Amino acid sequence: ATDSVKRQKMETDSIDNELKQKETELHYLKKLLQKEEKQNQTLEALVEAKKREIKELKKKLDKSNEKLKQKKQEVAQLRDKLIKSSNELQQKQKQMNSLD
Repeated sequence: ATDSVKRQKMETDSIDNELKQKETELHYLKKLLQKEEKQNQTLEALVEAKKREIKELKKKLDKSNEKLKQKKQEVAQLRDKLIKSSNELQQKQKQMNSLD
């Protein structure tokens, strides 16, 4: 009977040790998970910051493109004026030459 009790005690101790080991593992894994979640939050915050940065840069780019478009229009108008003035000048020169 005592052998049976000893064997039972040994089994119980073994199970108890295994349980403690598993609890330690679980505790460690929980800590690891918390650390990972914290890193994740940090990365998510960084991603959001970059998204805002990109949005701002896109706004600036759109503004610059709009200004560029306006400048191109101004240049085209000035070019047209210059061509018109040049043509008028040529006409006047021809008139002057024909008077001579």
